[in-house]
Amino acid sequence: MFQLKSRIWIEDKEGIFLGEGRIQLLLAIEKEGSLSKAAKSMKMSYKKAWNLVDALISLLKPLL
Repeated sequence: MFQLKSRIWIEDKEGIFLGEGRIQLLLAIEKEGSLSKAAKSMKMSYKKAWNLVDALISLLKPLL
């Protein structure tokens, strides 16, 4: 049996703005209550999690 799978993300000239990984991280932050706990629950380093969130914030600033 075949399965259709895809991944969707939003990007601009700077690169990926929002994708599945960042959404999962944001949801984990909401659930766990902290970036540190969210990163740990996703088996991701704190530094990588911080960089993903920081990049997202940087991209959002001009829109606010």
